[in-house]
Amino acid sequence: MQNKNNIEKAKLMRKAHRYIALLLITIIFTGCTGNPKQDKQVYESPAEAKAAQAEKASILNHEAAMYIEQRQYQKAETLLKEALTEDMTYAPAHNNLGLVYYHQQQYYTAAWEFEYAVKLMDNASEPLNNLGMVYEAVGQYEKAHGYYERAYKADPNNVQIIGNYARNHVRQGLRNDQVRTLIDEIILRDNRTDWIEWAKEQRAVMGK
Repeated sequence: MQNKNNIEKAKLMRKAHRYIALLLITIIFTGCTGNPKQDKQVYESPAEAKAAQAEKASILNHEAAMYIEQRQYQKAETLLKEALTEDMTYAPAHNNLGLVYYHQQQYYTAAWEFEYAVKLMDNASEPLNNLGMVYEAVGQYEKAHGYYERAYKADPNNVQIIGNYARNHVRQGLRNDQVRTLIDEIILRDNRTDWIEWAKEQRAVMGK
């Protein structure tokens, strides 16, 4: 009788082992196959998140630019800092934040933002020109000259850069063919009345 009971127990144990083995196999294969769609979403989510952050930074930067035009610098600063929280590498926001600080005469902080924008934008003309304005504002005309020169080389048709570059020449007392060329370009191409009048005065003083 005891032997019979032992045999029955052995059979039950074998069945239990087979059930456990089958259950483990099912779990393993289910986990391996998974849901391809879900796996793909997990893989792509970092890139999608970064794109979304960059888009939000762009929207905030655009809104801040409008406040800068309205001279509402505090509102612009708040939006630009929020934009850079979304995407620290969004260069236009650094450039615009530099403009906010420049208009508030916080020149050191403005220069830092413009320099960061120059690095991120691969020597684009706008932040280079803005750096020139910062150094010119604090009387460092030679240093400003270098940035204006780089900005002019990057975008020789930009009338704002031409005007700043010409003015910097005059402030340094430079009277050469280059400044004559710059002044003539202002007279011919600029649509800002005050700049055209200034250029004509300078041309008259310099002569031919």
